[in-house]
Amino acid sequence: MSSTSRLVLYTVLATVLVVAASIGRVAAYNSDLLMLYMLLRPFVFLTSACFLVLGVAFLINKRLFSTAPLIFIGVFYFSFLAALIPSFAHGNWLSGALVTGVLGLILFTLRNVEPVEIAKKSSLFLAAMVVPFVYPVVGIFWLAAPPVISQDFKKYVDALSAEQVDREQLPDVIYIVPDRYASKKTLKNVYGVDNGKFYADLQQRGFIVQSNATANYPTTAHSMSSTHNSGYLDEFTARYGAGSGRAQPLYSAIENSLAQQAMRRLGYGFVNAGSWWDGTRYNRMADVNYGTYLEDGFSRMLVSELEAIIAANTPLAVMLDVKEVLDGPVECRRIKRKLDWLGQVGNQDKPVFVLAHMTIPHVPIVADGDGNCFPKARKFYPFLGKPHSDLKKAYAEYLRFFNKELLNIFDRQKERRANGGRGIVFVVQSDEGPYPKKTATQGRKKTIADLSDPDLKTKIGSINAIYMNGDNSIHPGELKTPINNWRLILERLTGKPLKHEEHKVYIYKDYAALYDFRKVRPDLLN
Repeated sequence: MSSTSRLVLYTVLATVLVVAASIGRVAAYNSDLLMLYMLLRPFVFLTSACFLVLGVAFLINKRLFSTAPLIFIGVFYFSFLAALIPSFAHGNWLSGALVTGVLGLILFTLRNVEPVEIAKKSSLFLAAMVVPFVYPVVGIFWLAAPPVISQDFKKYVDALSAEQVDREQLPDVIYIVPDRYASKKTLKNVYGVDNGKFYADLQQRGFIVQSNATANYPTTAHSMSSTHNSGYLDEFTARYGAGSGRAQPLYSAIENSLAQQAMRRLGYGFVNAGSWWDGTRYNRMADVNYGTYLEDGFSRMLVSELEAIIAANTPLAVMLDVKEVLDGPVECRRIKRKLDWLGQVGNQDKPVFVLAHMTIPHVPIVADGDGNCFPKARKFYPFLGKPHSDLKKAYAEYLRFFNKELLNIFDRQKERRANGGRGIVFVVQSDEGPYPKKTATQGRKKTIADLSDPDLKTKIGSINAIYMNGDNSIHPGELKTPINNWRLILERLTGKPLKHEEHKVYIYKDYAALYDFRKVRPDLLN
């Protein structure tokens, strides 16, 4: 092999290892939250970008080409020191100066070394960097399919087929999941908001409304897994153990839920309208993943949390506030485009099922009550000097904006279908309530099991409202929790009855024990 061939081989290998190390470092600390496919897109994108740079460097100078992987290390670990020492007011700039200085010293030291030797030593060094991340990341590759959540519901779904229904008469199903939309009692007692007019407006339009519903589980991953598989998560405890902190099985249960399997069996097109949260951001089972993250049409998939963290460790952290991609005006505009789109989806030749997970009124709050986007997202954490009372006011205004949008979406959909169009099933069901003041800023350290009774009622209180294609015969008591939502919907679509689950609510210990469940006392349910 010629010297040039070895130079190219070692340099390309070193570059791949740089990318693997940069992604692996982030993935290793979040392996309990990731699935394999989440790593592929950033790996392909970053290696392609680096190879493009390598091609330009090779045309300019072989020494520049051989040292490029070392420069890539500086790029991907730009903010590393700032992350270690977050107390520095200008940590990113300090980290950048140090990284630049160290890189400059290394390159100066290597000025007389043959390029092929630089590339070879870089490969060996970077291979050693990857090793610590292999063990925690490899578990992502071996993740088995989650257990069946509800055996009777699965049997019902497996028996469905498009031949059993008249597809021309099937209504579109638009299922909206507003994240952390509080119950009527919570809004009144904690936020000082009377949301009665909104509930009355829904009822006037034919919705069956349970304004004081209770989520079956207190957080999105558990709640959506349970709701969209129409069962409780006991088998997760049996399979993974009460002390497991692995969230990927819950993500998988959402992605390949029995609900979307049922709808596809009946001939529906499935549209996943996800959020920035990785549990709904992208669904491989969907016919369409609607994101509208970038306005120029370059991509309709959201930037993932993993990708944002990787980007935040590069010079982008200084040149651009990467978190604003998720939290700021960009996110506000994306949410507003998504709301507008929900008013015009469906009513086509093929029935459609839309699952829209909305990060409203979930913090960060990116708009006021009239839908005006804030220049920067409002996070309202105490360490930012903003009291909890400000959060409550902003939450109430954000909710006011969302209420208007929900009614507008429904009215537009009904208007489009007024002259013989396809019918519609429309659901507004929050997955959880807001965090009470005590736990609002604890991040992954939140311990739901230790909440006081009033705070627990805040966390599990929600809304559950269904418009069933003009049929308002469902008793509001059926919507006390969302456990039977899909049983009710499929009964109406197919005419085939289903046994209904008992309404129960569970909480778990903390994020390190996701399947350590404790049943909530009935008197605490809303």
